[in-house]
Amino acid sequence: MSDTDEAAEAAYAAAERMIAEAKRSGAESLSFDNKLTHALTRLPPAVADLDKLREFDLNNTQIADLAPLAGLTGLTVLRLDNTQIADLAPLAGLTGLTGLWLDGVPAIDLRPLRGLGKLVEAPGVGGLTFKDCGAARIDPRIAGIAEIEDDAERARTLFAYLEGWEPPTGAEEESKEPVVPAPVPAPLETEIKSGRLTLALPANPPLPSGPVDDRARKGWEALKEFREDFGRSLNIGNYRPLSSAIGAFDRALGESYDQMNEIGVGLSGLRIAALGVDNAFIDSLPEGAGTELSTLAAAITTFANRFPEWLAYLNDPAQAVPIADAIQTALPEFEALEKALAQAEDVDAVVLAEYRDEIELVRNAPHSEIAAHGLLASTQDLLRTLAENVLIGFRMYRDDLREGAVGVGKWSVARSSHEAREFWRLAPTEVRKAVFWGIVGVAGDVIFFKGAALMTLAIRFPHQLGWIEGVLRFIAVV
Repeated sequence: MSDTDEAAEAAYAAAERMIAEAKRSGAESLSFDNKLTHALTRLPPAVADLDKLREFDLNNTQIADLAPLAGLTGLTVLRLDNTQIADLAPLAGLTGLTGLWLDGVPAIDLRPLRGLGKLVEAPGVGGLTFKDCGAARIDPRIAGIAEIEDDAERARTLFAYLEGWEPPTGAEEESKEPVVPAPVPAPLETEIKSGRLTLALPANPPLPSGPVDDRARKGWEALKEFREDFGRSLNIGNYRPLSSAIGAFDRALGESYDQMNEIGVGLSGLRIAALGVDNAFIDSLPEGAGTELSTLAAAITTFANRFPEWLAYLNDPAQAVPIADAIQTALPEFEALEKALAQAEDVDAVVLAEYRDEIELVRNAPHSEIAAHGLLASTQDLLRTLAENVLIGFRMYRDDLREGAVGVGKWSVARSSHEAREFWRLAPTEVRKAVFWGIVGVAGDVIFFKGAALMTLAIRFPHQLGWIEGVLRFIAVV
């Protein structure tokens, strides 16, 4: 589990405790605007039972869904500043609201609020606020209304303007935070832990005990024995291509069966097998070592076929799509990504070594579709990890970015703008002074400064990497 996931789960647990206490005590107010719950991404269902609640503060959390609040008709004040709320429909029935704070939310369609008459008739302190929300970003008139000082007049003017109003074509998609794909099995699987890009432990649940699991576990044990035997027969450190391939195999095999990356084992086995039939390389080895190498390669091929994830990877219909030639054409972009990882400070050496080895494999085996698909899958996982971290940084420090971070004028992270592009044209040393850089770190080094290479990959491989274009456009890198 990444640092982000751990923070979200800790915030959820804290929210559950706070809701339970509020229900027990019959509290009329509850605030999640504190360090314990700022990372909260979803509301516990039990919040719907707080029928005595009158004021609820969700400012600066990562909440995106208000559905659990739809039945809390006793609410009079709801604070949602700087959350991820895009859909306001669940608020339509909360007619008791006299204060509703929506500054900085991505919501574009404000029409569900028109029935909240008390925001006009008897606004509380603050009334209805919506500065810098999605609607204000795309509609200058709404942005102007948001600046009206009188609370009642501000709400009245907005509701009148919304009569007959329709969101501009494409506005929802343009403003919406891009969707980062879910993890998929890959030779290289990563996570950000304590600010560093590291190898992720396999996330797949263990197989239920049974014949398939027993065969796979015995296959892992057999490969461990074959590897130890091979290590006793040859000092691989003296033979660079082999030491690299064996190192990748060892990392994929892991110290225990549950730590194994099955796809990594299969692909590193292909590299070892390729060396086993390379006569020039075999001739460079001590007498008899070539036979030992061929034996190890055969063992990997045999026992890897007991691993369900590896077999599923080989049988995936996507593997039937030829991409080896396209991968060769795109090698400069993959190498640019590898160079960015090498230059970043917070990348574990093992991650860089794994990715570098995969590039070397496709370079040395230009017609191998398995190797090509492996590099593409690893790149998708790597960019997924980095993109998630960048978007978290943008959520947490959105206001700093919009209000002059590092001397750049106000701009919106919800859509491309001239000011945003000017920000990324600053020297990297200046951009890294931005307050949010402490969150994005290595993710920023890759996503922000290799945008051109990533766009090329997105265009060449739209099915696997096309989503990264949305991330780049969202943060206005391109």
